[in-house]
Amino acid sequence: MMWREPEDKLIPLLEKLGIGFVPFAPLCKGFLSDAYDKNSFHVKLNAPRFSEEALKKNQVVVDLVNKIAKEKKVKCSALLVSALKKQLGFLK
Repeated sequence: MMWREPEDKLIPLLEKLGIGFVPFAPLCKGFLSDAYDKNSFHVKLNAPRFSEEALKKNQVVVDLVNKIAKEKKVKCSALLVSALKKQLGFLK
């Protein structure tokens, strides 16, 4: 959900061809579900979206997801996977 590139061309093609899509790490290695070690997470992953600065900015999104999950009385992971399935309606 943090890397959206497949949505532009790949997902529409797969849907047209009737081919499934299995997202790799849809919860962003635990970041989006707020289940990560805040002190060392950025060190383990070598991608710009995992830089210490980017993680601080994206924490706002994580906090919002946590708030919505609490309001709905569901786990963050369930909320995020449900949103992904809804957005990409052909996923089962």
